[in-house]
Amino acid sequence: MTVTTDTFANYPDPARTKLNTLRRWLLDVANEHELGSVTESLKWGEPSFQVKNGSTVRMDWKQA
Repeated sequence: MTVTTDTFANYPDPARTKLNTLRRWLLDVANEHELGSVTESLKWGEPSFQVKNGSTVRMDWKQA
């Protein structure tokens, strides 16, 4: 598991499912476009993704 999937595990099922799908898409796009490895971390407590020469993408679930 990663820090992002560990964080997603604390979310309700519908949110976890959608965020894991978005994570998979993000990793697939980075791979398809040969952007290098994706660093997964927490920034401001939110799962974050970044390639070496790219901008950080953060995604999170907040209760309404």
